[in-house]
Amino acid sequence: MITPLTPLDWKRRAVKYYPEKVAVIDGEKRLTYKQFDERVNRLSNALLSAGIGKGDHVALIMTNTHQMLERHRTDRRGGRSGELSAVRR
Repeated sequence: MITPLTPLDWKRRAVKYYPEKVAVIDGEKRLTYKQFDERVNRLSNALLSAGIGKGDHVALIMTNTHQMLERHRTDRRGGRSGELSAVRR
């Protein structure tokens, strides 16, 4: 039987089974699945502490970097609606 994975399930599974494998490469910056997950958790908690939570809308214009990916993942985790516009650097 095949169990479909949501994007969040996929990421959780990657953190559990491959915490030290590289998940993100952004120029010279490399983040493992564990590091990426920790950064997303920190940002998500900071947004929640600032009162930005489920059902809120957030829009950002960012360059195509690892920070943009982190920001995108916080929406999925916190139930926020996000709109990202990536610009080339």
